[in-house]
Amino acid sequence: MAEIGYARRDVAKAYDFLTRCLDDNDGERPGECEESLWVAAVVFYAKPFGRNDARGAFDANAFLNARLSDEGRRLHEYLRRLRHRWAAHDDGLGEDKTVAIYLPPSPPRSSLEIGMHGPARRVISLGTDIARQLEPHVAWVRNVLLAHEDQRRETIARELIATRFDGLCLTGVATPAPLAVDIDSVLALPR
Repeated sequence: MAEIGYARRDVAKAYDFLTRCLDDNDGERPGECEESLWVAAVVFYAKPFGRNDARGAFDANAFLNARLSDEGRRLHEYLRRLRHRWAAHDDGLGEDKTVAIYLPPSPPRSSLEIGMHGPARRVISLGTDIARQLEPHVAWVRNVLLAHEDQRRETIARELIATRFDGLCLTGVATPAPLAVDIDSVLALPR
């Protein structure tokens, strides 16, 4: 059941970031902030739907695809591909790959006379039009996962009551472990 909760939480975060992209005052927001909101929305949306070694018990992608309309499947795949090709990996999606070379009218005498300008233009915001198109889809996915999580919780609770907790083995008092994300802890994890 935890895997369902993780998926729901990630999509809920994606929704929160996406709705910030719909703010009326987004023109006042620095480009870096706008880009960060979009990248966060896309990455958090796609996170539960890809291969994930830590969340193997619940196949969120198969679960969702069985419930999506054709248009929903199209938007779902769009967000997954954006995560892969735009936000997570450098495939150059949304970037200008043109390199301009400026040559003098006569043969150059030195390399300083040759001007080169690398690619500079890139997408930092997908815009409010796309955000408006995606918002109902992401909200729907969030709600479907929330309903599934609630249903699983209710089913498990009913089974526990019906069996009078038969076969349940308590291993001790739950104690929260530290959420270790310091440099040494992360580097100590297997690849």
